[in-house]
Amino acid sequence: MFHAWENQIIRELHEANKVILSNFPRKHRYYIYERFLSDHQCLNIVVDNKGQTLKPAEEYRLYKYIRNWNDAKGAIREGRIEDFRKAANRLSLVFCEALPFSSNGIDDHFDQLYGKMIDIDSHIFNFKIPHKFPIIFIGDLETSQKHVQKAYELVTKLCSDYFALLISFSDDETFYHCVRDSVYKNDFVVLDHNSFWDILCSKSPTKSLINDILEQIDLIKVSPYIYNGPVQSKVFFGRLEEEKRILQNSERSNFVIMANRKIGKTSLLFRLLPLLKQKLHRHQIFYFDLHAVYDYKSFYAVLERNEEFEKLVKEYDYGNILHFSKIVSRIKNKNNDRVPMFIFDEIDSLLSHDLQNNEQLFKVFRSLSQQENVKFIFSGTKVISHCISNPESPFFNFCEPIKIGTLDYKSARELITEPMHTLNIEFENEEIIDNINEITSCHPNMIQYICDKLIGAINTKEKRVITMEDFKNIKFSSQFYKYFEFIMWGQANSSIERLIIYSMWNRENFKIDDIVKEFDKWALPTEEIESLVTVLEIYSILSRVDDEYFFTYKKFTEIIDQRTDVALLTKSCLQEAISDGMGSQRSDKSSRQ
Repeated sequence: MFHAWENQIIRELHEANKVILSNFPRKHRYYIYERFLSDHQCLNIVVDNKGQTLKPAEEYRLYKYIRNWNDAKGAIREGRIEDFRKAANRLSLVFCEALPFSSNGIDDHFDQLYGKMIDIDSHIFNFKIPHKFPIIFIGDLETSQKHVQKAYELVTKLCSDYFALLISFSDDETFYHCVRDSVYKNDFVVLDHNSFWDILCSKSPTKSLINDILEQIDLIKVSPYIYNGPVQSKVFFGRLEEEKRILQNSERSNFVIMANRKIGKTSLLFRLLPLLKQKLHRHQIFYFDLHAVYDYKSFYAVLERNEEFEKLVKEYDYGNILHFSKIVSRIKNKNNDRVPMFIFDEIDSLLSHDLQNNEQLFKVFRSLSQQENVKFIFSGTKVISHCISNPESPFFNFCEPIKIGTLDYKSARELITEPMHTLNIEFENEEIIDNINEITSCHPNMIQYICDKLIGAINTKEKRVITMEDFKNIKFSSQFYKYFEFIMWGQANSSIERLIIYSMWNRENFKIDDIVKEFDKWALPTEEIESLVTVLEIYSILSRVDDEYFFTYKKFTEIIDQRTDVALLTKSCLQEAISDGMGSQRSDKSSRQ
């Protein structure tokens, strides 16, 4: 019997914003409203002082909503298109009042449809939803697939993204099914009168809207996990010590961030960029992606894409890198002597070119820092790690080195659980989370890879619960093995670097002397072993405690053992090292001695 009363309460709330409790049997009245409030705790419903009426706590908001909804629906029935658009616009304002959204004033219409752009805070949705999207009101009570296509055409007029909320005034679910059966089922979320009301009456309207979005859109489409590029701030966890160190010392120091590929150098720089701009009011901060820069000409070409540099760069000869200091001085003078700070991401290729040209550019960088107080933050890997330890290099004692590796356990756990919680996804047990951290050794990119694949695995399931079986299917897949092997080795692509690893493969831990002994057996040179081990530590392939080293990805090496003949790999690397002339170098040195 309660379910009949419950449906009556919901119907009356949706239609009139209040429920007269005297319409229910007196002896059950208290039970009815207490049970309803208990079962619908997400709704912000109150009982008046006399216990006579149930109504929304935000009564005036819901009053405006129902009034404007009825105005819009009446205008549709009577063919008053202009009145419909005005009522729809007022509904969009009510919607933005209830949620942390704002209307940017951009609107448009197409046939019977009216659209209004809304802006959201980037931190509201911790999954892939555009920060600006339209809310489209369908001005027809009889809907079909043609209205879905019209909605698409209106969305493309308003913005470049396809995501939109579609508001249907139909009394049935016809339009909802039209969208679900279309190619836009993962782009459009349909709200009708009841779902719109529920959002506005919710204790957390944002959470209520998120639930509607996640119920209708493919989870893969909105997965926040990114493993093929820099991550957004919503899935950035950890690196607090590095962040604090740079922010606190950014006015007096230069920094170089060193790490292997795909472990988070660029993500950290993206994280720092707005924080530095907020903190350093007297600085101009410029970020440049130098991944594809390999000489001075391509360096200037990247600078030229920035509007501050565009005209100035064209005035100077691309071949003369010394002109960079003149460009910087002119930018500084142009902007009231605000101090430039350059963030140069992935400088290894450019630095390699500079090394062949007497390090002209990086000498200019150092001179600008010392004489003009220009600040620099670099990121790189192998080449820069050699330069900062070379007393002959302009990098020596120029920058504070910051090595970033795998995440701490707490941050890695947050990376796994918090985005999943946002998507209303649960883990069957805590052991799965521990297993993810164990197999990845808390490598952020690998965690994101696994979590993204887990979302794909449960996408079609009725229950959004990740099981141990789901995890194991990914862990033992060939795709996971190939990807992790690629990530683990990263830029350690020389035979000698890999030979160092394979020579210590069966040891729990080891010292540099142990590697030297193995290389002596193979008659290979040992002079560079210490510097190469340092690079392997920067790559996070090796970890160190005092003077002892161990493999960072211990659990993954067990999978390599199951799939690969490591002895054969060792032999292959040894032959390659000898064919590269390393063995003969050792022999020559021995004969000279």
